[in-house]
Order: sequence, then C-alpha cells, then structure tokens
Amino acid sequence: MRKSRVVLAGAGVAAAVATGTAFTAANTFTQPSAIAGYGQTLVTGATVTDTDFTAYSADPTDLATVVFNTSTNVNGKTATLTLKNGVTGPVIGTFTCDTSSSVYGSGTMDIICDTSATHPKFDAFTYVGLTVLD
Repeated sequence: MRKSRVVLAGAGVAAAVATGTAFTAANTFTQPSAIAGYGQTLVTGATVTDTDFTAYSADPTDLATVVFNTSTNVNGKTATLTLKNGVTGPVIGTFTCDTSSSVYGSGTMDIICDTSATHPKFDAFTYVGLTVLD
C-alpha cells in the first residue's frame, strides 16, 4: 500500500495551497528562517519543521538545493521536489530527493533535494512541493 504525503511551501509569497486528494489527518509546519518566504498547509503523516534554500555557487540567483527538515522518519522512502510558478501555473521542474543520506536521530532528519543539474532561477518559481511515498 502506498501513502503519499504532500508538502507545499511558497517561495517569494506567503500563501497556503492544498493539492492532491483529501487529507484526513493534520500536521503543521513551523516558520523557517529562509529568506525565500514560506507558506503552510496541513498534511498527512509527516511534519516539516524547516525549509532551507541554497543558492548555486556560480550564480546566486539560481537554486542549487532545497533541504526539508522533518521530525518524521522518512529514511529510504521516495521523495520528489516540484517547483511551480503559481498555484495553477506551469511546473518549472521536478527533482528526486535524497532520504537516505541523513540519519534520523534525536527525532529529526533532512530530505535533500538537489536542483543543481538545471539550477532554476529563484524568481522562476513561487511554490515548492514535496511528495514522499512509502
């Protein structure tokens, strides 16, 4: 049985968005310190406690990685980052995330999403989505 967890954070706007199927349980996000901005939504099965955006070293207007800190053990699960321009706008990119390089310890771990292959511009997207599948 596959479960899907969707997390959305707004980059550059503070807006809430819910996508996918109806969620019956709820977890909340806390405000990160990222300059890019933040939105929140309620999701099932995972709690994201922080979102960090890292610029591409050769061009700081490009995104290199997005790291989601979670208090849920997602080690070995399949995670995907989706960058979107607007709620109904086009998908800028979809990227595979690493859920195995971070150890779940002290009730927290990182989900690392590398975008450096295409290094999208920060101003090209307004929504950041995270999907985690069992």
